[in-house]
Amino acid sequence: MYFAPTTFADGSIIGWGSQVVGVDLSGGFVKVAAGNYHSLGLKQDGSIVAWGRNWDGQCNIPSPNSGFIAIAAGGVHSLGLKQNGSIVAWGRNWDGQCNIPSPNSGFIAIAAGGGHSLGLKQDGSIVAWGDNWYGQCNIPSPNSGFIAISAGEYHSLGLKQDGSIVAWGWNNYGQCNIPSPNSGFIAISAGGRHSLAIKVCQYKLTGDFNDDCRVDFYDFASMAANWLIDCNIDPNNPACIPK
Repeated sequence: MYFAPTTFADGSIIGWGSQVVGVDLSGGFVKVAAGNYHSLGLKQDGSIVAWGRNWDGQCNIPSPNSGFIAIAAGGVHSLGLKQNGSIVAWGRNWDGQCNIPSPNSGFIAIAAGGGHSLGLKQDGSIVAWGDNWYGQCNIPSPNSGFIAISAGEYHSLGLKQDGSIVAWGWNNYGQCNIPSPNSGFIAISAGGRHSLAIKVCQYKLTGDFNDDCRVDFYDFASMAANWLIDCNIDPNNPACIPK
């Protein structure tokens, strides 16, 4: 990725790296997505803003630009999930990555890879279309029980309801070799040639209010009381040192 957008509490977006920005990113955004050379931002009103390289039309959002609840930016194509469960696709379609299979309904999540696309259905099954040279669209059986999806350049990931991960597609760099034990995962992300996953907290930390396995920054008093550290409790200037 050449541009990494991030949202803030006020709904503004900040980006770094190689980018082309000619749009207002000052507020009202709720989600962001970064493709190879373009970026997408989802507004609170359900509209999408796109910026960056547009050689293949990946920034030309189809009309009506409204009613979107999720976005995904691929190599040179884009996806938008509508509130009614349908998917809209635009950009390069050389590999059919914009040809959404029928019926185009019942989707709850989307993911855009290098040249392929994934859609997660309400029933926990995954639909894949586009470039399948490395088998990145060949969803392993049983195609059920999925709760999250992610698409890399040439591989795909699916997170199961039981906390296990399923991976398929190009594996030259081991990006589909899920570490053991394959359990307890809560989030996944597929990169160009690697994969990431977050594990659920194995034990409860005092002061961890959102189950991210970290003592929350605004609870230094609890942190200092339960760990061998002294903490400055000023949230604007946090600091902790060993006792």
